[in-house]
Amino acid sequence: MLAAKIWITDFRAIEFPHGATGCAQDHRDATATGADLRQATKLVTEILRENHDAIIKLADKIDTDGHWFGQ
Repeated sequence: MLAAKIWITDFRAIEFPHGATGCAQDHRDATATGADLRQATKLVTEILRENHDAIIKLADKIDTDGHWFGQ
């Protein structure tokens, strides 16, 4: 949930200001290209699991500071 929210609000919106505002369009785009969503889901799960501590630390920083910039 955290990765999707940060992607949408802090990264995707900046890079694609007129694009979709949620993950539904990304899912439709990936499906249309024939992407293997089961493999992608497995990979994302592994990445999030491996980076759990960093994600929690980042979430705590955002909660405390209100943003993710800086050290």
